[in-house]
Amino acid sequence: GPEIIVTDINFGQYTINRTIIDSAYITNTGITKLIITDYFGPNKPEFKVIFPDNITISQSNPLILEPGISPFKFYVEFTPSSEIEFSDNIIFSSNAKRTDSIAVLNGRGVSTGLISNICDFGRRRIHRDEFPAGPYYIDNRQGGISLENNSSEPITITGYSVISSINGDAFSFESNLFISKTIPANSSLTVPVSFLPKVIGEYELVIAYDNSSGNRTQSLIKGAGVAPKLSINNITFDTTVINDAQSISYKTLTITNLGREQWEYCDTATISALIANPENLISDTWNEPNQTPFVYDKNDMLLNQPIPPETSINIKTAFSANEIGLNTCEITIKSDALSDAHSLWQGFGSIEGIRINNISLALCPGQKDIAKTTIENFGSKDINIKSIFIDPSDTNVQLNEPELIKGFKLLPQTTKEISLLINPNQPMNRIYNLTAITENLRDSIVKGEIKAIARYTERYTSIEPISLVMTAGNIYELSIYLEPGDDLTNAAIDRLEITISYNPKAFEFIREKLTLGDIIKNRFIIEGSPNIDYLDGIVKFKIRSLTGVLEGNGELLKFYMRAFHPNEDIRSLQINHQIEALNTSCARFLSRNCRVSIAPYCQSNLTKLIISNNAYSLTHITPNPIGIEGANINYSIAFDSFTNISLYNLKGELIKTLVNEMKSNGFYSEFLDVSDLSSGVYVCKMIAGTYISSQVIVIYK
Repeated sequence: GPEIIVTDINFGQYTINRTIIDSAYITNTGITKLIITDYFGPNKPEFKVIFPDNITISQSNPLILEPGISPFKFYVEFTPSSEIEFSDNIIFSSNAKRTDSIAVLNGRGVSTGLISNICDFGRRRIHRDEFPAGPYYIDNRQGGISLENNSSEPITITGYSVISSINGDAFSFESNLFISKTIPANSSLTVPVSFLPKVIGEYELVIAYDNSSGNRTQSLIKGAGVAPKLSINNITFDTTVINDAQSISYKTLTITNLGREQWEYCDTATISALIANPENLISDTWNEPNQTPFVYDKNDMLLNQPIPPETSINIKTAFSANEIGLNTCEITIKSDALSDAHSLWQGFGSIEGIRINNISLALCPGQKDIAKTTIENFGSKDINIKSIFIDPSDTNVQLNEPELIKGFKLLPQTTKEISLLINPNQPMNRIYNLTAITENLRDSIVKGEIKAIARYTERYTSIEPISLVMTAGNIYELSIYLEPGDDLTNAAIDRLEITISYNPKAFEFIREKLTLGDIIKNRFIIEGSPNIDYLDGIVKFKIRSLTGVLEGNGELLKFYMRAFHPNEDIRSLQINHQIEALNTSCARFLSRNCRVSIAPYCQSNLTKLIISNNAYSLTHITPNPIGIEGANINYSIAFDSFTNISLYNLKGELIKTLVNEMKSNGFYSEFLDVSDLSSGVYVCKMIAGTYISSQVIVIYK
């Protein structure tokens, strides 16, 4: 997958209240596309990040870096405000699985005098006679060691001395330029420096200057010498029957370029060749097995291509014996790593045997199934199977016929079917071995591979727009989108439960405007009426399929929210959602929600208030219980408000709407006609602006 490496910046010492700019790099060291969707920091005002061409990085406008391309270069300004050390960082969000996604920023503010920079060469490939590299030149803002006089008087450098050195002779510069050198006021002296590492490890040189300013200024020059290391596995092939085109043992040769956890001074590696001894036992032509005992697929080798650290390449290999006995081949991998990598391949040729078919299984966690594999006697005599079992033993994969553990006889040229009970209780990616213990074969243990994968199909859904500034009193359109991702077809999703939640003090869900989106319109329907809890701000409803299943990506739903003035200081809010597949445990939906801010009112658009003695109220409803004659609903409005008075059953389902319009301040009465209603318990709810009140009534006829 993708991997991200972000370099750090050490500005060294710089004069307070002056600005300096340095660069950092983002590199994709992986093998697939790196997608950067956001960044955070720096947080201190002394640092400021600058991207080239004024680009912005966001979820909707990501920075995409292909593997193997030049690093992305960006800049950071540093303006120290006082004589202290400053530290900060920039954190990048991406799809990388292995990451160094933080650019660490350091610098120190100094007052006037002689100041020096830090020369950091970073990690550089060491020079070897067979693989020449370097010398390297510093890629900083000055181009080398820089001494700056930021005072108002000339400063004379009379000499220098080495304070400390770790492999310091790898750094080269003209030292005589630091002797009897006068730097005018507000000027600088730059001396080019080069780096030629020849051994693995850290390099550091600290030098101090004798000068007329009185302070003993120091320069730090550092770097690291690196080179790749490879690891490789040995291969022991299963026994195969000689000259049998169907008897082939397949294995994988894995070559790994070690990462920092295994090799601190890792670097990109390039493989140049695979050499075999003896060479007549091996072929690199994968589509022509049985021509030699051993064969590998040269196309898997990625010859002469860069292989980043912590990256493995898997090479298909096979063994098919053409004579009885042990076959051995020594493999050497040639590369630019510190040493060659060696692998020993061995396989045994036989004229009798059994084989167990390898199988792969893909299931959902919690889903039971029966799988079939076979064990075959391809020889000419009876074979006694003393026992057959699954290793490792757990409840995920078991024999469906436990009596097979006791063994059985397998006649020549026959095949027996083995039934397996598959019941993964959680996500997994595991290899099991169906193992047979034989009585009369040279190989007393024969194995067949069971690759069991159980995983959830996961997709993101998001409310768009992802952020929104609302003005109180207005109605806003929002959509729930199914983002691209895993294929949902096999999950066969035909029924969903959708929950939308919000702060009822700031929003109102508009029931009548809920509609299906483009990807399910005319194929799904909304079941019944949404269940709306106005007090807690929760909307629940289900959708089900008329034809087909959920697939593709795009707009699922469109809904509308009315914004109110919150009756408390709430400026930043969220409209949340959750989607659950009701007919399968195989699919999971992850939510990205909408951040909302309620726009503050300026003086120019304050609402004109009419002062009155009225208040919002829903008067106690009488009589209660209500008979066939009905009842009057009396209420009052304090300020001009959009008002809704509706009747709901105890399930939260809308039964009748009495008022749904703008009302001026004043007292009102609305007749509740119950002639078309059944006896029972109902809730009468009034919403006017931010005022919410409800009463329980009983209708008795």
